[in-house]
Amino acid sequence: MKKNHFIALFLLLTAMGYSQMPAAQMLPPNSEKRITINATASAVWTYLVKGNNVAEFGSKIIKKATLQGKGLNALREIVFNDDHKRSEEIIVIDPDIRRMGIRVVSLPKELSRYVYYFEVQDKGNTSCVVSLKAYFGLTDESAKSKIKKEIVTEFAVLLDGLKQTLESKKG
Repeated sequence: MKKNHFIALFLLLTAMGYSQMPAAQMLPPNSEKRITINATASAVWTYLVKGNNVAEFGSKIIKKATLQGKGLNALREIVFNDDHKRSEEIIVIDPDIRRMGIRVVSLPKELSRYVYYFEVQDKGNTSCVVSLKAYFGLTDESAKSKIKKEIVTEFAVLLDGLKQTLESKKG
C-alpha cells in the first residue's frame, strides 16, 4: 500500500513540475515581412504549397522556377532575372498552422545557413496575413546589413506579388 502511495505522489509531483515549465518559444527571425491579402487563408495556403508557382507571383525578380518532387523534401531551382540561380529544399509543410519552410541549399559565400518560412494566418472570412520570416547565419559579420537589405527587398517583392496575384484571381 505504501508503495502505491509513493508512486502516486511521485507521478503527481512530476506532473506538477512539467506543468510549471515555461512554454518553448521560437527564436525571433533575423528578418520578417508581412502583408494582408484579401483572400481566404485556405486559398492562399493551397496556392503557396504548390511550390512551383513562385515565378508567377515573384515575376518581378524571378525568371523561372522548376520543382523536382512534390511536397516535403521537394527541390526547387530558381533562376532570377539577373540569371543567378538558387537551389532550395522544402523542409516544412505544416497545414495545421499553415507554415511552409524552405532551406536555401546553394548559399552565397556570406551565409552559413539560410531558411525562410511562409506563414498564413486567418483574419476572417475574406482576408489573411502572410508572413515571410528569415533565419540565417553569417560567415562574414560585416555583410549583415547588405544581406538583410537583400532579404527584405526580396520578401517585399514576393509578398506584393502574392497579394496582386491572388487578389486578381478573386475578381
